[in-house]
Amino acid sequence: MTDYALRKDVAMRLRLWFVAGLLILVGLVACSDESSSATSVAVQDPAGTPFDVMATTLDLAGIDAPPTVDGISMVGDARRSYLYGEIGEDASATRMIRQGDYKLIYYPVGNHTQLFDVARDPQELTDLADSPEHATVRADLTAKLVDELYGGDLAWLDDGALVGLPDRAYTPRGNRGLSGNRGIHWPPPPLDQSGRVVGAP
Repeated sequence: MTDYALRKDVAMRLRLWFVAGLLILVGLVACSDESSSATSVAVQDPAGTPFDVMATTLDLAGIDAPPTVDGISMVGDARRSYLYGEIGEDASATRMIRQGDYKLIYYPVGNHTQLFDVARDPQELTDLADSPEHATVRADLTAKLVDELYGGDLAWLDDGALVGLPDRAYTPRGNRGLSGNRGIHWPPPPLDQSGRVVGAP
């Protein structure tokens, strides 16, 4: 996947890959059966967020989404102009904006920004944040990111400009509990440590 050549090491990268993958790559391949012939449905790009799954499912079933549903249908006519993602707080905070071919990632500690052309560089190996040719893209995505900040993130701003937090050393911590994995898992893992294969009788 991505190689964020940063001082935050592999632990932070794995967390960001997981969340960015959920936010940007949640896709839906859907077919509807009408008169015994399958009809494929085009999905928007970027596909959407996990919030969009319910709205998409209801749309495919021909049911109007209630006003309490935050997402938009990934197969409907509505489109997002960009996606915003966030993970962590304080020293582990990371924020992201994806619009079109570009993704901007912001690390408040050290006030560090990265910019990638994900169409030409899907593995995100070439940071374009300091590229003069991409200054307008960076400024546009940064403005969108600033508009999305709320709560404690507002402390990263000074007169509307990102100033972040003071730089500090980062010490990765082990995560043997895989706390980044949420939700219901199937098959459920065994409750004992007997070495039994998950899902085996």
